[in-house]
Amino acid sequence: MPATERPRSADALRREFARARVGVPVPPARHLPRQRLYAALDARRQVTVVAAPAGFGKTTLLAGWLAATGTVARVAWLALEEDSDDPLTFLGQWIEGIRAVEPDRCATAAWLLRQVPAVEARTILVSMLNELAEAGGRWTFLFEDHHHVTTAETRALLAYALEHLPPGLDAVIVGRAKPDLPLARWRVAGRLTEIGPADLRFTADEGETFLIETMAAPIDTRGARALEARAEGWVAGLQMAALWLRDRDHPADAASLVAFDGQHRFVAGYLAGEVFESQSPDIRHFLSATALLDRFSFSLCDALLERDDSQAMIDRLRRAGLFLVNLDDRDAWFRYHDLFRDFLLSRLPATERPRLHRRAADWFAANGPPGEAIRHAALAGDADRAAALVRDHVDGALSAGEFAAILSWLDLLPDALVRGESDLAGYKAWLLYMRGRVGAAETFADLDTATDTAASGPLLAFRAFLAINRGRLADAETLARAAYDRLEGSASYYRPLSRYLLGTAQRLSGARKPAMETLREAAKLADALGNPMVRLEATGDLALLHHARGDLREASKLAEAALREDAAAGDRAGAAAGLLRIRLGQFLYDANALARARAETEQGIALAKALGQSVYVCLGQRQLARIVHAQGDGAAALDFLASAREIAEHLESPRHRRQIDVTAADFAVRDGDPAAARRLVGRSAESVPPTSRERLVEARLLLAEGRAQAADAILGELEQASRQDGGLGALIEPLALRARVAATRGDPGRAARLMAEAAALAVPAGFIRPLLDEGREAIALLEAIAETSPHARGFLRGLRGIDAPAAATADATAEDLLTDAENGVLRLLAEGRRNREIAEAFGISVGTTKWHVHNIYQKLEVNGRTAAVHRARQLGLI
Repeated sequence: MPATERPRSADALRREFARARVGVPVPPARHLPRQRLYAALDARRQVTVVAAPAGFGKTTLLAGWLAATGTVARVAWLALEEDSDDPLTFLGQWIEGIRAVEPDRCATAAWLLRQVPAVEARTILVSMLNELAEAGGRWTFLFEDHHHVTTAETRALLAYALEHLPPGLDAVIVGRAKPDLPLARWRVAGRLTEIGPADLRFTADEGETFLIETMAAPIDTRGARALEARAEGWVAGLQMAALWLRDRDHPADAASLVAFDGQHRFVAGYLAGEVFESQSPDIRHFLSATALLDRFSFSLCDALLERDDSQAMIDRLRRAGLFLVNLDDRDAWFRYHDLFRDFLLSRLPATERPRLHRRAADWFAANGPPGEAIRHAALAGDADRAAALVRDHVDGALSAGEFAAILSWLDLLPDALVRGESDLAGYKAWLLYMRGRVGAAETFADLDTATDTAASGPLLAFRAFLAINRGRLADAETLARAAYDRLEGSASYYRPLSRYLLGTAQRLSGARKPAMETLREAAKLADALGNPMVRLEATGDLALLHHARGDLREASKLAEAALREDAAAGDRAGAAAGLLRIRLGQFLYDANALARARAETEQGIALAKALGQSVYVCLGQRQLARIVHAQGDGAAALDFLASAREIAEHLESPRHRRQIDVTAADFAVRDGDPAAARRLVGRSAESVPPTSRERLVEARLLLAEGRAQAADAILGELEQASRQDGGLGALIEPLALRARVAATRGDPGRAARLMAEAAALAVPAGFIRPLLDEGREAIALLEAIAETSPHARGFLRGLRGIDAPAAATADATAEDLLTDAENGVLRLLAEGRRNREIAEAFGISVGTTKWHVHNIYQKLEVNGRTAAVHRARQLGLI
C-alpha cells in the first residue's frame, strides 16, 4: 500500500463505499465552468430535470455548479444504479444521502426501513418528508442516472415525493432521457426547470475555450471552431478529441478533422479507440480491468490487479483527464464516465472477467460491504462461494434489519441452488413473506414435506410459523422444536425466533406452564443475541400468560416496562412494539380503562400498519371492536370486525377468520340476537379444536338459547382445565357464567358461591370487565351476595352507584391516562421546551422524546402542542 494512503478499518471502508453512492462528486481538474447554466440552476424551480444522452457533461455541470454556487444549503446526491430500482433500496439510498449530510436526520424513517416485515415504501417516504418539513431548512436532492429507475413502483414513489415536497425542498433529476413523471402538469404549474441537450451543448465560444484553454489541445482557433461544429457541441466528443490531439505527433489538419462527422456513437468509438490505443500497455490493462468495478479505491485496484501502485496510477489518469469521476472529497473512491467505461469493458476479454470478479469478491469479503462480495462472486460464476458469503453475513444483516439487501443477495443466486439448499430456501421464504409475497414464499417452504424435520433451522421455523397461522398447533410445536435443535449453539437470528414460536404454539394450545418457561428462554436468548423484535414478541406472550394466571397488574407492568426499554434503546423492536401495545390495550380493557385501552390499541395498530404487519393489524382491529362495543358503539364495533376480516381473508388464515366470527357472535349474544350468533359460529366451523375463548362464547350462546345444561358442561370443562394449569385469570369468566347458569336453573345457593369466587379472583387483581361483560344478570348476583362478600361490595362501590350499562363505560381516572414518562414530557411541553431540550432533561434520545409526544397526542386526542397543553389543563393533568 502506498505510504500516502493510511490504513483504514473494515468499518471505515464500508462507510466510504456507501458514501461513494451518496456523496457529491468533485469536479474534474480540467472542466469548463458553465456560467449560463449555473445561473439557470441558481434560479431553479422545485423540480429540475437535466436530461441528455451520455457524454453531454451532466455530472460535471452539476458538480461544478455545486462547487461554485451559494444557493444550495444542503445537498443529498444519489448516484442511482441498477439495484436502486427496488422501492425500498431507492428509499434507503435517499435516506442514507440525507444522513450523510446530517447523521441524526430522518431517524424514524431510517428505523422504519429496518423493520420486519418490510414497511410500505410510501409510509417511509411520508415519514422522511414530514421530519424534514418539521426540522425546516433547505435541501436539494439530486438523483443521478435516473434512467436506472425502471419499475412502475419506484417511479410512482418518486412522483409522489415530488408532488408532495415540503417548502424548502427541491429535486434535480438527472438521466439520459426525460423521466416518466408528470412533467406536463409541473410545467403548467410553474414547478419545473428543464435543461436538455440543446442547453448542454457547448457554444462555439465555449468549445473553443474548452479545447484550447481547459484541455490545452494543440489546435488553433479556426481548427477549434471547426471541430466544435463537427462535434455539434458534444462535450465528451470534444474531450476525447482534445486527448487525441494532444497525443498526436503533429498538429491536426483539416483532413483529419473531417473524420469527426458529429455522429456521437461513431465519434465515441473512434476517439475512445484512439485515446485508449495511445496509452502504454500497462495503462490499457489497468483501464480495462478496473472498468469491471462500478466504483473503485486505491486498495481495491491493488487487490484486483495484484499490484501496489494504484494510487500513483489513478493520480496519473486524473492528471491526463481520462474520464475519471472523483466520488468524494477524500479522494477515496472513483468511477469512470459511463461512456468511457462501456468502451473499456468492450476491450476486456471475457476469459479474464471471472478471475477479476473473484479477486473483487475476495476484497469486498474482507472489507465490505458484503453485498458487493456476493455480487462479484455470482458474476464470477462461483455460485457456491456467493452462497457461502450469504451464509456468513445473513444473521448480522437480519439483526440489523437489512431485509431488502438480503433478498437482493438471494436473488443473485441461481433459483435451483436456493431451492436445493434448505437454509437458503428458508431465508428466502421468510423474506418473501415479510414483503407480502405469500404465494411466492410458500413455494420455497416446500409445504408437501411441511412436517419433515430434516430441513434447515430457518425453513423449519418458517413452516412452524405457517402451521400456527393455520391452527395446526401440534405440527407447529414439532417444527419449532426441530428448528431450535437444528440451530443449537449458533447465534442465528432464527434460534430465539424458533423458541418463541414454540412458546406461542404451547400458549395457544393451553399448555400455559411450559409456554411460560419457553417464552422466558426465548426472551433471554433474544436479548443475549441482540434480537429486540423477538424479545418484545416473547415478552408480549409472557404478559398474556400472566394475564391468564390472574395477575393483571403484572401483565400490564411487564408490557409497559418492555415498551419503555425499547423506546430508550431507540425503538428497535418495530412491529413487535405495535403488537405489545395491542396486548397492553387488552389488559387495560379488562381493567375497564377503556380510553387508555383504545389509545394504546390504536397506537399499536398504527405502528403495525406502518410496518406492513397485517397479522398484528388484524388482531388490533378485533381488540378495538371489543373496546368500542363496551363503550356502547355496536355499529363501529362491527365496522372494525369487517376490516379485520378483510385482512384475514388476504392472509388466508382460517384461525384469524374464526376468531373474528366468534367475536362477532359474542357481540350478537350480548345484543340479544342468538340466532345471528349461531349463524356466525356455524360459519366459522373448522377441523382444528376450538380455543378456550371460542368455547366460552359457545357456552354463552347456549345459555342464551335456553340450553343451560349444555352450557354448564362446557363451562365445567373450562373451569377444570384452568384450575389444573393455574390459569386463575382464565377462571373468572367461566365461574361468572356458571353462576348465571345456576341462577337460570333455579339454584341460587350455587350461583352465589360461584359468583363470590369469581369476584374474589377478579376484584383484588383489577379484573373489572370480565364481570361487567356478563351484563345485568351478573350485577344482580353481585348485589345479592354483597352483604357476605367483601369483594362483591368493593366491586359495586367501584361502580359509584351507577347502573350496569353506565358502568360498562366507566373509565380510568384522568391521572391514569398517561404514563409517568409521558406526564414528565407533558410538563416540559407546557413550559415551551423543544424536543431536544426535553431529551436532554430526561437523558433520552430525541427519537424517544418524539415517540412520547406522539403518544400524548394520541391519548389526549389532539394534533399539536398547544392543543395538548390546553386539553391537559382541562383534565387537571398540569
